[in-house]
Amino acid sequence: MVLPKDSDQQSSINGGRTLEEPLLAAHNGEGSAAALCPGQGHSGHRSHWLQTVCTLLTLQLGWGLWLLPADFAHLGWVTGGGCLLALALLTVYSGFMFSRLYSAVPGTVLFGDIGHKAAGSLGRNVVYAVIYSLDATRCVILHLAASESLRHIFPEDASGSGMIGGQRPPLWQCGLVVLVLALVLGQIRSLARLSWFFLLGTGSQLLAVAVVVYQLVSEPDREAVTEYYRPLTMATLPSQVVALMNIIFAFGGQFAFVEIMTCMKRPACFPRAVTLCTVIMGCMYAGLGSVGYWSRGNKITDIIIFSLPAGPISQAAAAAILFQALAQYLVNLNVWTHNLLTLIARQRTPKVRPPPRVGLLPSGSTRAQRGCATPSETVSGRTRAQRGCAMHSETVSGRTRAQCGCATPSETVSGRTRAQCGCATPSETVSGRTRAQRGCATPPETVSGRTRAQRGCATQSGPNSREPTPVTQGSQGQDKNSWVDTVVPAATIVCASDHKAGTWFVASLFVLTYSYFISVSIPYFSPLVGLVTSVTYLSCAYTIPAWFSLCLVGPRLHAAERALLRALIPVSLALSAVGFYSSAMAMVDNVSGGGGEGGF
Repeated sequence: MVLPKDSDQQSSINGGRTLEEPLLAAHNGEGSAAALCPGQGHSGHRSHWLQTVCTLLTLQLGWGLWLLPADFAHLGWVTGGGCLLALALLTVYSGFMFSRLYSAVPGTVLFGDIGHKAAGSLGRNVVYAVIYSLDATRCVILHLAASESLRHIFPEDASGSGMIGGQRPPLWQCGLVVLVLALVLGQIRSLARLSWFFLLGTGSQLLAVAVVVYQLVSEPDREAVTEYYRPLTMATLPSQVVALMNIIFAFGGQFAFVEIMTCMKRPACFPRAVTLCTVIMGCMYAGLGSVGYWSRGNKITDIIIFSLPAGPISQAAAAAILFQALAQYLVNLNVWTHNLLTLIARQRTPKVRPPPRVGLLPSGSTRAQRGCATPSETVSGRTRAQRGCAMHSETVSGRTRAQCGCATPSETVSGRTRAQCGCATPSETVSGRTRAQRGCATPPETVSGRTRAQRGCATQSGPNSREPTPVTQGSQGQDKNSWVDTVVPAATIVCASDHKAGTWFVASLFVLTYSYFISVSIPYFSPLVGLVTSVTYLSCAYTIPAWFSLCLVGPRLHAAERALLRALIPVSLALSAVGFYSSAMAMVDNVSGGGGEGGF
């Protein structure tokens, strides 16, 4: 790719930034090709905000829904409903918070770009550690969910005489089938082109909800017991905290908000999409949670759809949520593979030496060494003012610039004009000699047939310009060819469609492979969800965005909102610690209790 030479054209492409800035930003993790093509990826496939709603529903409206009846059973009517409402409101607020952060950092491609702008390398590294760990572990959860859905499609009666050898197929076989299906569909890199499958997944989810609600209403447990509040004791604390983590997981999707905004035609409409998506999710969560708790009471301990009596209805519901599980898996696979490849591309970007603010002469001397340092620069320990180069507002030993003999044309020193002092402009003469004749010519002027560039005074537009040149071995200890004059690969990546098909296939296969092996090794869904939520979801949804918002836009916020953001940070960290402990205890109980295959 050849870079335009005209400075005005460069400014229009980069949104007013110099051409070197996006190159350096891509290398340093501060930005990417969004600076080159704002609002449009190289693929040109952008989502309308209604398509984004479909993507968000597919991403968020998933397996947390089927845990809601069990969450109500652990928390009770009032506590469960209160947690549901509070988290719905916080989710809507998070949409505005992420949109504001995205707007505050032009050229954002990954959440780490916002972190670098807000808190430097620390912020970027925190994002990489938390957000992308969530991306990686969420794939494991969704692989397990899809595999279990496939298992429950096959019938198995109470006597154990099922369809295949008397039992359902083992989890590892179902996991392999899911791996192949996800690998094939995952090669469609554009989320907009996958919207049809997301719509199918959402429709399947709605169908499964209708089937389950019909089953629960038509065959309620007459002895079901419900409570307004469940007492909080040390014995019930782990299960109740895990239930809260499950509700947070049900609304969790903030880890992908930034990447989804990069694929929108109008990212400013993202809060509208999040609000509509949250309203739909909240109604479904409250509806299914209430019906399930009313029908089965405190007896529900796991995913409601797998607690239904065996039969055609439960099989149809399992088949429906299989499509939804695959659709949700594809969204997460797309986001995580895109992030992974973008990070790798940035690591492989050749090191770029930033163009200096002031130029280098062919001799290698700096501006400061030539006596042209700015006021903040020093030469041999002396400032510009001490060298007699002070500006109008500067003084040297109590003398003004005019008194030092550096007066402007309108100033006089001892009755002599600037021209008489030898500082005439090109149109002025001193003793009959022009500025060019005195050796002060500008670029288009010549002295003794030599241009300004030939005399070692070139500006950026001259042959000996301020642009950094390739550094050879032995020069300042840098690597050879550390400067590149073409757009680096990382600077061309905006969204998933910009990756090459071959590298995308390898990366997605890697993600699917480790997800398969971990999901088969640790098949305990609810405790696994609690662990991932406590370690990553809370941090990426509330702790980190609140921190970055205070850094980037805090002064512009209302005092009440700043107080809310400051409160979110310690509260979310405390919940993370309690949630991790409770989920770990629940996981230990499942393993020591020999939970059945699937761990649900």
